[in-house]
Amino acid sequence: MIKTKMSLAIMCALASAQTGYVFAQEVESNNQNASTETIQVKGIRQSLAKSISIKREKTGLVDAVVAEDIGKFPDANVAESLQRIPGVYLEREGASNEGNRITIRGLDSSYAVTTINGAPVHTTSGVNVGTSTRDFNYDVFPSELFGQVTVYKSSLAELTEGGIGGTVNLQTPRPFDGTGEEFSRYTINASYNDASEVVNPKGSFMYGNTWGNFGALVGLAYAKATNIRSGYETTGQYNTNALGRERAGTFRFEIDYDDPRADLGNLTQEEVDNAFLPRFHRVYASENNRERLSTVLSLQYKTDNLDISLDSLMAKLKDRRDEYTFGIAIRNSGQNGVPGIVPMDVWIDENNNLYGQFGNTTYFSTGYLYDSESDFANYNLRANYYINDDLSLRGQLTSSKSEAMIDHDLLINQADGVTSVIDASKSTVYPTLTYDRDFTDTSSWNLPTDLTFNQFKEEDKDEMALLELKWLYELDGWYGNIKSGVSQNISTKTSTGKNATTIGKAQIIANGKSFNEMSNEERLSFMDNDMPIDPYAKDAGSDFPKSWSTYSRDTILNVFKPKQAYKNADINYSSSFVAEEKVTSLFLQTDIQGEIYQRELKLNVGARYSKTEVMADNYTLDNGEYVPNTNYGEYSTFLPSLNASYDLSEDLVVRASIGKTITRVGLNLIAANLVIPDPFKNVATSGNPDLTPEASLSKDISLEWYFDDGGLLSIGAFWKNIKDQAVATSEIVSFESLKLPDTSLGAIFVDPDTGEIPPDLDITLNSYVNGAEQDLKGFEIAYQQNFTFLPEPFDKIGAMASYTNVDTKSANWVANSGKVFNIPTIPKYGYTLAGFYEDGPIGMRISYAYKSDKYVDPLNRGNDLNRVQAGVGYLDASFGYKLTDSLELRLEGSNLNNVLEYQYYPNPEGLYGDGKSRKNYAYYSGRTITLGIRGSF
Repeated sequence: MIKTKMSLAIMCALASAQTGYVFAQEVESNNQNASTETIQVKGIRQSLAKSISIKREKTGLVDAVVAEDIGKFPDANVAESLQRIPGVYLEREGASNEGNRITIRGLDSSYAVTTINGAPVHTTSGVNVGTSTRDFNYDVFPSELFGQVTVYKSSLAELTEGGIGGTVNLQTPRPFDGTGEEFSRYTINASYNDASEVVNPKGSFMYGNTWGNFGALVGLAYAKATNIRSGYETTGQYNTNALGRERAGTFRFEIDYDDPRADLGNLTQEEVDNAFLPRFHRVYASENNRERLSTVLSLQYKTDNLDISLDSLMAKLKDRRDEYTFGIAIRNSGQNGVPGIVPMDVWIDENNNLYGQFGNTTYFSTGYLYDSESDFANYNLRANYYINDDLSLRGQLTSSKSEAMIDHDLLINQADGVTSVIDASKSTVYPTLTYDRDFTDTSSWNLPTDLTFNQFKEEDKDEMALLELKWLYELDGWYGNIKSGVSQNISTKTSTGKNATTIGKAQIIANGKSFNEMSNEERLSFMDNDMPIDPYAKDAGSDFPKSWSTYSRDTILNVFKPKQAYKNADINYSSSFVAEEKVTSLFLQTDIQGEIYQRELKLNVGARYSKTEVMADNYTLDNGEYVPNTNYGEYSTFLPSLNASYDLSEDLVVRASIGKTITRVGLNLIAANLVIPDPFKNVATSGNPDLTPEASLSKDISLEWYFDDGGLLSIGAFWKNIKDQAVATSEIVSFESLKLPDTSLGAIFVDPDTGEIPPDLDITLNSYVNGAEQDLKGFEIAYQQNFTFLPEPFDKIGAMASYTNVDTKSANWVANSGKVFNIPTIPKYGYTLAGFYEDGPIGMRISYAYKSDKYVDPLNRGNDLNRVQAGVGYLDASFGYKLTDSLELRLEGSNLNNVLEYQYYPNPEGLYGDGKSRKNYAYYSGRTITLGIRGSF
């Protein structure tokens, strides 16, 4: 049926192409794929002016970053280039300290759609392999290989559906961009991170040329980076001894008041029982080694009436992370035969946190390897054919594939009976943690060593076919265009996982024995006497642990052999699936402009109709074995949109838009298997292939003052009403309705009279349904100016600034007192400040980007606390000096303020003192300084 509709639409478009109408050549399309003169832009001022020009010319709300602005700042990837656009927040992947995802106007990254040369694509990198989300991971791509990045904040019918937050189009350069003449550019850099004290190479090269009607362009970018993080974790949540006994849903630990060493001093047992302790007190160290290689290639043929190009973008990203933790597992106190902790000399601070000396503490040391790799390839064939002076036809075929995998290799050492001192009164980042045992001696680990091996893989395939007809017209002084198009996108995600723990413990490894056969002393004999990451926690005091015995990377890989275990392990069918979405779309759109009261009015009106078919292949249990299972879903969407801009004066533009947009729910919620995970519990879990997209009626209005060449002051407001958000649900259903075999449940549920599971047995089915609603509103302010009115040399200074404020009713948090609080799960506000100076051979720029704190967990987990991500701001700067017209010396710095990444646990009701005293984690990643050259041949 889809093919039939597409064939009819193509036939209609081709038939319409033979009709003759008036051609208005001067109309500039709003099409996101239109070629723009980006490569030849020179200088910071000119690139910023070009970005403003793009914004002004569009009818909808659009922001752009062009080639010079992308390439002349210490941006590791495209996401970092986008953070200076108003309303765009950067999410950083902590291990690498690189930006990897963006949020637009506070909505998380799943609400933004990313396209490459106009075609929707998906990428996954190591940070979220196995989550099956729709996030686009920008860290796969370096910033140097793109000609322009455009952010559409208002909807257009021609844009692919799926982005309530907005649509980001990444445009790779082509040889006929700009002047269509020979050009080249290259960079050679060395980067130094003061946390890792390692120098790494980084470089790029691009060359393009045209020969008559033919052109070719090739680009290459390579980068290595080493990032060391030092910090402290409590990992999970806080609790009290009293709360752990009284309420479900919190972790359990015990305090042993009967031990003869117990001494509460002036405190009562009730006070100690009700003071907070975290799940862990542990130090954290990680070293991430990243390597990225990317290429871009474009072949183009261009005449007066035909423009054909074949574009490719390929990237490979590798991360090798070694992560070590060491500290007290408070959650293990009083469990599994381990005695409760003994309060020997304790106190409670003003924030109700319990510190002091404790006996019988249990220590964990982990050696955790994360080895990930992402491979991406995108091929795009597109053609523009100008049929006559009235009509043009555009076609596009795109294919992309993203493969990502990650290995989680974990060894855990344990020790009990340790006397410890915990004191965060001096420093919450590097607190005091001392103990009465030498943990550089491997024999200190007196409990059994354990291991866990897990591997996850995700593969995304995207294919798009598009045919678009465009008719340009003029009518009574008004001129514009009408576009009609048909497209089909097929997106497929394959998610698989392996748990190789059992095989890993049973396989023959060192000394001709398996892990299971070795004594704990034999396992400990492979340990190193020191934690291998160096330097580590350089600013910490002497009471902060920096050395303990653990397993090195070489030992984990070569002695315990996780790679061999993964090779021999079967797929974990309970969490593996293939999901396919086939989206067939038709759109009709018109752009028209003319004068009203001698001022220009631009209108963009359109609608997009899409039919989505979903197929989810997963597995279900049958007689103890997993067998294939297929589910289908289908829905349609109709998305109208209206954009308008009006010149109130030569310098003042008012802009408004309204449109319906959608965001599809995560494939993990659609395609998750219908299983009963525990045969001794009558509880089932399932995805829901009938989940429909979240839908929003989005409205925008802005006032923009273009007061000078390269000058802009704008203010805008936006509103979104998001409906049909997916929420977790539980319902009681009959066992018969699940259509699962009797072997899905244990013998305790078998009817002794029939020998079968009763068909009317109640089963709690946990799944997801549409139903939640979210209102969001906010405003944006942007400013940009060249200070040419100042006397020399200050007239070469310029400045940029933006501020975004978002107000949302997104989550109701219920306190233990019963009071309900609305908490923001997105940053309330964010801003950027930048200054630049450009005069002759000198170019300088400094930028600060900040986003405020947000609540991470919308639920009260029983401890009457909530988790907050602290606000964070990054300071970056660059300096360039042109040695010649074609060679520039550059010095760049990122994270110059050495940001502290911090999460903490407050009480939204304001109880229990300062919540920042109860951290979830605190990390430092260091500053990066880059020295290099940038030039052309």
